[in-house]
Amino acid sequence: MKRTYETIIRMALVLSVLAGLATAQSTINGAVTDVTTVTGSPLSITGNNSTGRLGSTTIVSSTINGAVSDVTTVTGSPITIVGNGSNARIGSVEVQNSTVNGAITNVSTATASPISVVGNGSTGYIGGASVLNSRVNGAITSVSTATESPISVVGNSSGGSIGGVTVQNATINGAVSDVTTVTASPISIVGNGSSASIGGTAVTGSTVNGALTTVTTVTASPVTVLGNNSIGVIGGIIAK
Repeated sequence: MKRTYETIIRMALVLSVLAGLATAQSTINGAVTDVTTVTGSPLSITGNNSTGRLGSTTIVSSTINGAVSDVTTVTGSPITIVGNGSNARIGSVEVQNSTVNGAITNVSTATASPISVVGNGSTGYIGGASVLNSRVNGAITSVSTATESPISVVGNSSGGSIGGVTVQNATINGAVSDVTTVTASPISIVGNGSSASIGGTAVTGSTVNGALTTVTTVTASPVTVLGNNSIGVIGGIIAK
């Protein structure tokens, strides 16, 4: 019995390293911090509606009374997913239908860690932050660095991004900053109704009581999208 208990704990620790932090319908009276370092550990998944994550923090339908921080460093650890409706992610912070009374900080660094996703309705992300249908009483800061970590997605209604901040139907009482640096990390999307982006800040149907700052530096990292009704974006600020 003791041996079984130890095995379960070890499995939980490994899953924590791979998947980062996720909270749903919770109240946390304190800071939320995830620090994930992955080296030489490929992640491969075959199956529909699958998820592969190295680090990252996701908060859904929850209240966080404290700062939220995610620091993910990945080296030589590619993610490969084959399946429709699937998601691959390195780092990032995602907040949905929640209240965060504190700053949100994302620092994601990917080196020689490509993401490859084959499947319709699938996504591949490196870093970035997104706030949907939520209130954040604090600043949002995202720093994403990708080196030799391309993203390839084949499938309709799919997406790929490196860095960037997305705010949709939300209220942010603080500044929003995104710093994305990409080197030799192209994004390639093949599929109709798909999107690819590097850096940038998009604010839709939201109120931001603070400055918006975006710094995007891209070197030898082309964005290629093949498909009807598709979008490719590098840097910039969109508010609508």
